[in-house]
Amino acid sequence: GAQIVEIEIPHLMALSVAHGMLISSEFASDHDREYSNGAPLEPSTRIQLALGRVVTSTEFIAANKLRSWGIEFMTELFHDKKLDAIAGPTTGLTAPHLTPAARETGESNTALIMSLIKHIFLANLLGLPAISVPLGLGKDTHLPMGFQFLGAAWEEAKLLHLACALEESMDGNQRPPHFF
Repeated sequence: GAQIVEIEIPHLMALSVAHGMLISSEFASDHDREYSNGAPLEPSTRIQLALGRVVTSTEFIAANKLRSWGIEFMTELFHDKKLDAIAGPTTGLTAPHLTPAARETGESNTALIMSLIKHIFLANLLGLPAISVPLGLGKDTHLPMGFQFLGAAWEEAKLLHLACALEESMDGNQRPPHFF
């Protein structure tokens, strides 16, 4: 019984950059204060920490202004369009295969991470509720795929209802193994 309405969210790239700046600077601050125990870090993680440490106060404030604009825009979008949720894929691609080296030492691949989070960063940046529902396995990769609902602030109950309805409509054979 759902009605699908196409929407457009402008400035996603700028919001993504703001998200990256805020996350990196907060990560660096927390790491330096709480977790700096001298343990070796993967090179890309060290680079992310270094970039987070050089975010200026002007850049941090600008990123938070973009965050504020995004919150206002999404609040108006949900209200004006009378949306219950924004639906889409959880990730921008199916789960990547882990290389043997990554299993031993970890891996940081910024391009891959950006592709994976391109549909989920808004929830984190703007503080909006979201839920991912497992859909099954990719035909070629046999790796899990998910569908995400993003909701307006304080509308978690609607998201849980939508997720439950989607799960109930799925054929049990489509569920990933070990799905509870």
